[in-house]
Amino acid sequence: MKKNLLRLITLIFMSISLIFSLCSCTLNTYACEVIESESEEFVSETTTKERIFKIGQSTYRMQYLSSQKSGFTGEVIERYGILEPDGTTDHILQDIYIDAKTEEIILFHNINPYPAIENIEKMSDSEIKETVELLLSDLADFSQYNHFELKRLNGHPLYAYSLKWQVKREIFCNISVRVYITSDGSIDSFDKEDACPTDIERSLVSDAERNQLIEDKLKEELGDETFARSEYEIFSETLTYYNNEPAVIYSVEIIGNGFSQVKVLVIH
Repeated sequence: MKKNLLRLITLIFMSISLIFSLCSCTLNTYACEVIESESEEFVSETTTKERIFKIGQSTYRMQYLSSQKSGFTGEVIERYGILEPDGTTDHILQDIYIDAKTEEIILFHNINPYPAIENIEKMSDSEIKETVELLLSDLADFSQYNHFELKRLNGHPLYAYSLKWQVKREIFCNISVRVYITSDGSIDSFDKEDACPTDIERSLVSDAERNQLIEDKLKEELGDETFARSEYEIFSETLTYYNNEPAVIYSVEIIGNGFSQVKVLVIH
């Protein structure tokens, strides 16, 4: 009887130990990396080289320049430059990006496809927001965003207004639209992101585990001595995909020896 009881106790102890061992492995599955680039660029030989794109009431003759594989979702994005009448393209300054699968326009830069917003300087934030949503309704469904921010960029060399729509759950998600407008009311830049798991509401790790992962990575990047003389601050936290897996991206400012730098890190 005593032998059977001893065997039972031993079996229970081994089972509990195994459970704790498995839990320990589960709790240590997250890694932290520095993001150097959000996409991998390449040139496709099969993509149509010239295309016509219509944005609002404007039509553009475009030339294919390159493709990018998104580091977030793995989807391919194609980049086009506007063709001038003489057949040349100013591909550095004037860009349109499309999703290669859906052919949806996800970014344009340094072009003005919509009529300038008249008397924009006299409009309230809500009036500017509503006007831009109406103009860009062909490019984005603004009803999905539950957070909005408008900044008046006094003294900025290029833009007078920055507008951002974003989905926010317990933390911000990488589902957003950002628009820049010049002082004369021209919408000059549009950028849309849609790279976030639908079934996750919050960060993947606790604050303590997040801080430890970030600190370990910063020590690795900066060296122990430099890190010890520095301070860091997390100023943005965004739920996203990374290599098509759920992740959280952090923008971190590091201050040390009178200098500051910003690193973008991802926990996945």
